Amino acid sequence: MSASNSIASKFKEFVKIPPFPLMRPDEVDNAEKLLGFELPATLKLIYTEVGNGGFGPGYGFFGLMGGMAGGYRSQSAVEQYLEYCKHKAPNSDVWSQENPEWFWLKGLLPICEWGCGITSSVHCLLSGFPVVIADNE
Repeated sequence: MSASNSIASKFKEFVKIPPFPLMRPDEVDNAEKLLGFELPATLKLIYTEVGNGGFGPGYGFFGLMGGMAGGYRSQSAVEQYLEYCKHKAPNSDVWSQENPEWFWLKGLLPICEWGCGITSSVHCLLSGFPVVIADNE
């Protein structure tokens, strides 16, 4: 079994609802252009071989673009990331919204929500692509 098939089969064990249709590689490329960074290879495989959201832990993976909308604003992962990164904090490499105490790291892509404002995100710019859990409440 290839690594790609192994990843797809593992995630399909968590399917609660039918996943959204697979993304084509060119659609993932377009999402990466909007984000301004590449996705980890495993995340690309998830979106191209498992589904564009609607499966996995918590309330399910967010769709990358299109697919399953999630989060408190019912947006795709790309839409959420771009919304979070609208304003850059002055003299900083972190990103903030109107509230100067709230910030979002560049490269931190929201991928699923657990409920009560708790979101898992993957840091696509750090080595090893760590997953970060944020409690937005």
